[in-house]
Amino acid sequence: MAERDTPIVAFVGGSGITPVYSNAKAALATTERPIQLVYANRDLRSIIFSDALALLAESSGGRLAVHHHIDGVSGFLSAAECATVVGDRADADFYVCGPGPFMDTVEAGLSPPFSCEGGSLRDLHGPDRERLDHDEGQQRPVTGGGG
Repeated sequence: MAERDTPIVAFVGGSGITPVYSNAKAALATTERPIQLVYANRDLRSIIFSDALALLAESSGGRLAVHHHIDGVSGFLSAAECATVVGDRADADFYVCGPGPFMDTVEAGLSPPFSCEGGSLRDLHGPDRERLDHDEGQQRPVTGGGG
């Protein structure tokens, strides 16, 4: 997790929550950064860490906002919805973790000015960052731009 004071925006699909949950807990404990988490799942039963996420958000003093996107109710998350979530937070650090098609959709919603290639957990903020990319996690440099 980058040592900055800008917001964190994370888009997560399914079991991709595992590394992002850990990073969110660390960021809440060691920084004052606000975190927007968009967590997509097939259905309510598929949500991993549901109670833990609710408790973490509740105890964050308003710094963690969790939005659950349920594909079975709302359809798959669209690129336009991703762009809407980002809003005016172009200076944020962006993390994406989940199935390939999900990550492609998120990346499309963030482009331009954001871009990157391959990987499972990506920091899309800037070229000096690293991305975790391990089947659902190893590290690689990221390309792209942002604030």
